[in-house]
This record gives sequence, structure tokens and C-alpha cells, in this order.
Amino acid sequence: MKIAQESIFSDFNNPLVCTVLSEDFTTSFGFTEDEVEKMAEYLGVSSNLEDIKKWYNGYIFGLDTVIYNPWSIIKYMYNPKNGLKPYWINTSDNRIIKEVMQLDKLEGKQVVEKLIKGEEVKKVLEENVVYQSIKDNPNVAWSFLLHAGYLKAYGREKENNRFEYKIAIPNIEVKTIYEDMILNFFKEDTNISADIEGIITSLLKCDIEKFERLLKELYLKQVSYNDVGAKNIEELPEVEQDIRYENFHHGFMLGLLMLIGTGYTVESNKEYGLGRPDIVILPKDKEKTAYIFEFKWESTKGTKTLETLTNIALNQIKGQKYKEGVQAHGYKNVVCIGAGFKGKEIKMGVA
Repeated sequence: MKIAQESIFSDFNNPLVCTVLSEDFTTSFGFTEDEVEKMAEYLGVSSNLEDIKKWYNGYIFGLDTVIYNPWSIIKYMYNPKNGLKPYWINTSDNRIIKEVMQLDKLEGKQVVEKLIKGEEVKKVLEENVVYQSIKDNPNVAWSFLLHAGYLKAYGREKENNRFEYKIAIPNIEVKTIYEDMILNFFKEDTNISADIEGIITSLLKCDIEKFERLLKELYLKQVSYNDVGAKNIEELPEVEQDIRYENFHHGFMLGLLMLIGTGYTVESNKEYGLGRPDIVILPKDKEKTAYIFEFKWESTKGTKTLETLTNIALNQIKGQKYKEGVQAHGYKNVVCIGAGFKGKEIKMGVA
């Protein structure tokens, strides 16, 4: 990484800095695939090689050199009987990821959710990153996560005289950090785990009235207008306001519903019927109830009432045949929920 005090006014003013994105010395910062394969063969664990790759490789130096995390490989190879587990992430405080997410809660949650699901994310990345600067600039912060080993970059393209990269989570070991960050996001911020448990329990009992009431209470305690990611959002054009509100509420609900537990799969904007419902929750046991959520948002200056927004959501569920689309996958019991959001106000209906 860049030396913080490097400047023309210091006694150390002209170093060659070789970063993760540089083509120089790409094989020197960890173990290459060939080295790991030879190590595994020597130690008699070649049969585990595919799993070892999924857990500890994935870092890309320069444009295409794949590098394994040296600490994790050494720890695993020292005693393979301990199994494949996070080694490197336990050597430091991973709060830096949360700090990055807090810089822009809207974008932070959205990007992390996409990364966890393996969806494509593109960013302009900086090579010269100084740690002190990340707290002022979310874009620089994502670059820092790359240099610190929490992301990988590939697929470089030139965009307006700057290089844009695709970013991704490098391996299973690092993915566990992001998953824990999402699952604990609400708890760490406000210690409201009991409230969340009540919301999830009421949903699973199909007590939608209680689910709505508890969700309203959570919004009043947890959500700030600043969370939508713009300090002066009301000064933005109305169309952009709606986009910011919509993205925030979608991200908030998705993060909340991801806490439902390992017995369910939570999907966002996946095609069912004739369209893409906002969120679909599918039980792994198809005898249990599946849930479809469609959300409609409007800023506080809009003219639509909460009832109108909720009805629009419910009509979209019916018109786009979302329920039929989910039932086609073998789910007999499907509850369809339309929700209208306006500021911190929420209203729900069941189709």
C-alpha cells in the first residue's frame, strides 16, 4: 500500500509501490496455485485440493495471477485434521468492513448483499490509498478493502480515463465475514435482537397484523432519514428521491428478512410468473409456507396515500402472477404481502 508520509517534503519521497493491482512481483505476496498443489501433494492432502481452493484462494494480483492467502494455507497445512475453517479472519478486527458500510448505509448494504449473492459489482478503484482518507470517501473505502484482502478485482476496463474493475469476495473464508456482518448488522447497531426475533416469529406464524405492527416499531427506533444516503435528500429531484427511498427500504427489508434462519432461502428480484417480485422467501421444506413481498415507496412530498401504495403492490402481485410462479416450483402454501412505505410509515396488505 501507499506509504502515508511519502511526499516531496519527506526524506522518503520516491518509493516504488507495488499494489494488488500492479503487474510487478505478482507471485511474491502469497502462494501460487502451482505452489499450493505441490504442497498438498507433499503433505498427502491432494484429495482436499478443490475445497482448499474454494476456502483460501481467489485473490488476484495484477490482472490474472491467482494467489492463495499465505497465513491460512500455512495454518491449514500445519494440521489438516483441524479442517477447513477461517484462520486469517481471526487474526484481526474486521470492523473495517462495517465502517465502510456505515459511510453510505444504502450503498454499503446493497453492495455487500450483491457480493454475498455473487452478483456483478463494478467500481473505480484507487491504487494510492491512505488509511486516514477512507472515512471521508466511500469509493476510496472499497479500494481499501481490496488492498486489505477483503475483496478481489478483475475484468479491468477503462472508463473516462480511469480504470473500472469488477469486484468480488475472494473465497469462502472471507465470505463468512460478510455474512456475519449482514446477520449482525442490526444487533451491533442497536441491540434490538429481541425485536427482530419477534418480527420474524410473527411472519412465520403468518400473523401479518403483528408483523406489520412490530416492523413499524422497528422503523421508528432504527431508521433515520439520513440512512437513505443523502444528507439533503429533499433537495434532490423527485424521481431521484423515490429511487433513493426505494433502494433504501428494499435493502433494509432484505437485510432484515435474511435473519429468518437456515431453513429458508431469501431471494431478491428473481423472476417468478410474469415478473420479478421484490423479495421471495422459500422454505427448504416445501410443506411450509413461502412468502412473496412487493414494496411500493414514495417520498413524504408525494401525493399517493399509504393505502394506494399498498394496493398498487398487491395488484402487481396478482397481475404479474407471482404466486402462480412460486407455486409452480412445488410450494403449496404461499402468502403474498404488499407493502407501502412513505417516510417512516408502513402499511401492509395480503393478497
